[in-house]
Amino acid sequence: MCSSVGSLHLARRVGMSASADAEAERVRHELQTQGFSVCRQLLPATSVAGATRKLEAAVDRHLTAAVASGEIAAACEGLPMESRIAQAYAACPERAPTSWVNQVKGTVAFQQHLFRDESLCALVAALTGRPAVVASRFNCRCKLRDSAGANFPWHQDHAFFRMQYILKKEEPKRLLAAWAPLVAVGAHNGGVELLP
Repeated sequence: MCSSVGSLHLARRVGMSASADAEAERVRHELQTQGFSVCRQLLPATSVAGATRKLEAAVDRHLTAAVASGEIAAACEGLPMESRIAQAYAACPERAPTSWVNQVKGTVAFQQHLFRDESLCALVAALTGRPAVVASRFNCRCKLRDSAGANFPWHQDHAFFRMQYILKKEEPKRLLAAWAPLVAVGAHNGGVELLP
């Protein structure tokens, strides 16, 4: 599960200091030379935990309703959130939900604490020379190994967002995208892979 908008992989806490300036320069250099940068512990653990709790509650509501409707056999209580959906939909992975945007889009945990985090906004301002503006579009996805609909091939978020502006007949905007996992990720469960 992750809240996503793309090529700045978030995870590092940056303070308002000389070290923050050095961090911004490192990130700027990596973005220019590689096209991505990894920032470990940028978002406070409390913000990530709050967003995770909101998402867990949405998953619980969904699975409870899916059991009641007969769509799945069990809500798999007691398993970690990232395992519950995979286990609950093991017999029909193609029917598992792939997006949780509608369930979390209006929450303070996502809109204020995660997307508008002071350290994240300070880093964006340091990189762009302008105050951070949070886009109205974001993704909150569950990626399941055995579900074609819940897997995403190699792609570039910027091309998608550029096309959205063109389709709306608006001038495309430049954006700095961020990807923040809400669960531990790695090769075993589909962590993001970045290529220069």
